Amino acid sequence: GSWWGGNLKGLWLKVNQAYPDLVSFMAGGPSSGGVNVMTYDLSSNEQYHECPQPGVCQLDQQVAFYMNTYKEVPIAASVGYEIGTPAYPDPKHDPTHQLPLTTQMMDSIISQT
Repeated sequence: GSWWGGNLKGLWLKVNQAYPDLVSFMAGGPSSGGVNVMTYDLSSNEQYHECPQPGVCQLDQQVAFYMNTYKEVPIAASVGYEIGTPAYPDPKHDPTHQLPLTTQMMDSIISQT
């Protein structure tokens, strides 16, 4: 899709296709490290298709899924974390589908990325 999974992934895919030397420099240059990926404000609400695939709804599963899309391209990428109550979905309107970062999820994400 046009957003390739959200969070500017489509933009990075197009940049990688059009300017592979630039993305390579970001991944391997002396001041490199790749791109930083926002892997928070995710939702587990399958009714509104907010999981990247059916059944891939837990926080660690979604982070692994999205990070793998960068690996497949290939674009070097690092995970970003959000501590505290996620801004999305709204805690007043849909608290049951929020995916806050817990110690267990953090350990799982680190082991997968």
